[in-house]
Amino acid sequence: MTEAQRCTRPDGRLLDLPGAFLTPHPAGSPGNELERLGSAAVDELERLVSGLPFARSVHREELSHSG
Repeated sequence: MTEAQRCTRPDGRLLDLPGAFLTPHPAGSPGNELERLGSAAVDELERLVSGLPFARSVHREELSHSG
C-alpha cells in the first residue's frame, strides 16, 4: 500500500480536511507531459496570486467523471 492509498482510505484523515483535493500522480510520463503539467500549475498559481479566476476550474459535479 502506498502513502496515497493510506490517505484515501475511508478512515483516512486527509479526506476530511476542508478544501482538500486529491489528484493522481503522473508517474512514469514518457513525453513532455510533466513539463506541460508543471506549466499549467504555474499558470494557475500566477492567476491565483493576481486575483484572477482559474483557467481550468474543476467543479464538484465534474468529479464523478474523473475516477
